[in-house]
Amino acid sequence: MSGSSRSDCICNEKEPQGEGSSWSYPEWKEGADNLSLFQKHGYFIVRNLISPEEIEGAKGAISSIVQKWFQQLKSSDATEEKDWEEIANRLPDLQGRDASEDDELSIRRLFRMALHDEFFAQFCRHPKIVSMVTELLGPDVKLLQSMSLLKPPGSGQKKWHQDNAYFRLTPARVLGVWISLDPTDCANGCMHMLPCSHGSGVYPHSAPASNHIDYSLVTIPRPNDVVPVIMSPGDALVFHGETAHYTPPNVTGTRRRSIQFHYASSHCKPTKCPRQEGETHTDPTLPTDPEKPHYFDCDPQCNEPEYWYYRKAEVLVAGREFGGDFI
Repeated sequence: MSGSSRSDCICNEKEPQGEGSSWSYPEWKEGADNLSLFQKHGYFIVRNLISPEEIEGAKGAISSIVQKWFQQLKSSDATEEKDWEEIANRLPDLQGRDASEDDELSIRRLFRMALHDEFFAQFCRHPKIVSMVTELLGPDVKLLQSMSLLKPPGSGQKKWHQDNAYFRLTPARVLGVWISLDPTDCANGCMHMLPCSHGSGVYPHSAPASNHIDYSLVTIPRPNDVVPVIMSPGDALVFHGETAHYTPPNVTGTRRRSIQFHYASSHCKPTKCPRQEGETHTDPTLPTDPEKPHYFDCDPQCNEPEYWYYRKAEVLVAGREFGGDFI
């Protein structure tokens, strides 16, 4: 992977993009050899994957989840609160404060919605999505992770990373389906891809000891190698689990909502960090051997416990079950 010392891709150094954008992308076409397209580029675009009615349905479901989350958080006991804490992450600068008048503007993402909400339990099995995913991954597929990335105004970047750096699945038969609910561009934090970066396995990642959320690529791609993906509501970006990607901050006054499903072949297995001797969900207090290779920036201890839930599959969407909860 080509790299530079830059901290991120500076979108405004490129020709401004927007309506009538000149960017071209590999696109899914019914009846074409889409598997070869995917294998070559590591991503493609699906235009109008979902209808305007489905877009509005998804937005309504998100609003309902957020409203219920705030109500539950204010009224529940400690056990229930812990369950509901899994669903939503608030923006860091709003932690511990009262919600804004528009509760959704204080939420960064929703997590594991297919386990908590009937709309998304069905939506992750959308016939168009399942047909596409099984064509790419084979007949036996699990939903590994469901998220809604709300990207409200003022929210920051998501640093460069590969999703399989978190999942650590072998073989790497895992992909993301990122569905836009709002118009997306560089200003509001659209997805940026590093084409063809999926062919060499997982690149080195690291994270500050105090902030595992910033687990990201050690070497940052050069801006000229990066493609910002401009999308309209209802479009989908499908990308390999080892294609590097990033989103810049949202510097606009409007949110950039999206749904992101990760699917994986049921035949995948989680790879444990070699420094750990225990179960997949490891104990952070266990001693580690500094001479062994590691995955999760294991200095001075293994950070794998911070990521174990990324490998806990949510539902079977096609075919047969293998391997239990952990994919």
